[in-house]
Amino acid sequence: MKHTFHYTLIEVLVAIAVLVLMMSFLFQFTGSAQRIWSASNASMDVASSSDAILALLDEDLAQMTVDGDAGLAYEKTAAEFSFYTVSNTANGALIKVCYKYNSVNKELYRFQEDVTYDPADNKEPKTVTFPAESDDYLVAEGVEEFVVAAYPADTTKLPNFISVKLTIKQANQSASDMSDSKRVFSRVFFLGMK
Repeated sequence: MKHTFHYTLIEVLVAIAVLVLMMSFLFQFTGSAQRIWSASNASMDVASSSDAILALLDEDLAQMTVDGDAGLAYEKTAAEFSFYTVSNTANGALIKVCYKYNSVNKELYRFQEDVTYDPADNKEPKTVTFPAESDDYLVAEGVEEFVVAAYPADTTKLPNFISVKLTIKQANQSASDMSDSKRVFSRVFFLGMK
């Protein structure tokens, strides 16, 4: 007669307990990996945004000049930094570029306007008015801070260098997750001794 072996209830319960314990470790590992991946992805997004902003500023500042008729190189307030630059087009027209920081919405805008003079007004500078903030001019969202300083601070001459401090957080994150993806970037743009 053949004897069949059956598991006891205790053996089955121990096997289920071991299986549950192994599954809980697996879920913890998967959850940790997901959090690490999300944090690194957010950090890359923030770094990418800052690189794009600073590259655009670098391109604009490379052609910075003094508007001889207006007698200004740049204008700076707490929320705006505007300066004169030469257009990259064939005619090399003088343009005014303005970076405007909206601290309420945490957004950075970039405006550009040709500076033209009316010969009938004896070369009086045209008053440049930039359009209202809209998505067409939006450079970045999630900008916590945008600080620009020019040295020396004489607005009638080209500065030797301009310092920019940019604090960015992931735009779609909640306040509780903000510390994980908030980064501060600083760059100094040397314009030379002109």
